[in-house]
Amino acid sequence: MPAGTRTELGLAALCFLLAAILWQASGARRRPPAEIDPARHTERGSIGVNPRPVAVFPVSRANQAQARYTRSVAAVEAQTNADRRSKAVDRAVAGVSDDELPAALDALKGGEGPGAVDLRRLLLQRWVKADPGAAAAWAARLPEGPEHADALRQVAVAWANKDASAAEQWLQGLPQSDAERSAAIGLGYEVARTDPVEALRLATALPASTGRDDLLVYAAVQWADSDPAAAAAWAEQVPETGLRQRLLSGIAVAEAGQDPAAAARLAASALDPGWEQNRAAVSIVQRWAQQAPEAAAAWVLQFPEGPVRNAAAENLVTVWAAQDPKAVLGWLQELPPGSARDAGWAAYNRVCSPDNAGAVPGSPAPSMGLY
Repeated sequence: MPAGTRTELGLAALCFLLAAILWQASGARRRPPAEIDPARHTERGSIGVNPRPVAVFPVSRANQAQARYTRSVAAVEAQTNADRRSKAVDRAVAGVSDDELPAALDALKGGEGPGAVDLRRLLLQRWVKADPGAAAAWAARLPEGPEHADALRQVAVAWANKDASAAEQWLQGLPQSDAERSAAIGLGYEVARTDPVEALRLATALPASTGRDDLLVYAAVQWADSDPAAAAAWAEQVPETGLRQRLLSGIAVAEAGQDPAAAARLAASALDPGWEQNRAAVSIVQRWAQQAPEAAAAWVLQFPEGPVRNAAAENLVTVWAAQDPKAVLGWLQELPPGSARDAGWAAYNRVCSPDNAGAVPGSPAPSMGLY
């Protein structure tokens, strides 16, 4: 083939190839992207720019729930008035159905503001009433921390109102931790309101701690309201001296509301001299003075001179003077000089004549007309 002919054929092939490339490019520009529907989704451009298609990403239900409960928390925390705040909390809780409780609590996880904490507690309590097992499982799955501990306690307390034995069994199945022990103490307080003896059994099974001891005292005092003799007999068997003294002091004060003379005997015989006995004595005098002030006054005179006798005399006179100022006046006039007499006169003047509160001991308020 002549050289000229070969050149012409090469140029023709090159032109044909270029034409094919241009034709394919022109067709691609005319077709819209497959993943975008320009008839449904457009984005408004700036002035002078034609709208162009955009992709839209759906919002998940979890994100929608998060946004909803975030607004509820904000509405609660925006209220500075306590009454309005309480109503806002009630509205937010009422707006959550039982089926929505798990999603709502998940959305509120991690919230540290008072609004989030209040909502979380109330919603969790509702869930316990509806399905205690599911609520307990949710609380147990929370990561370790204050929120986890608070949730365990809320479940234990709320569940105790339905089935204290089931709540106890659930707690026993949890790993031992400070959060688990705190929940057990909360369970004990709830049980003590109706069955203090059972609460004492729960408390004695716990490791020694300040929280456990406080629960023991609370339950023992609840027991003393119905059977002080049995409560005192149990407390006297507690081997730890400090705890035993706390228990007996609380029992004596509780018994004073029913039988102050018996409470006085218990305080004098079972309590060692010291702070617990002093606290019990003053509290017993306050209660005894309301029923039999003369008997309480005779008991106060048995105290040795010192701060306890002074405090007892002051409390006795404060109660007695409001009931029978003439009788307490006669008692004060017969007291021997001393700090207890001075404390009694100061209390008498405060009650009978506030304007004469600074009067010299032994000088009753002249406005009483007792001479």
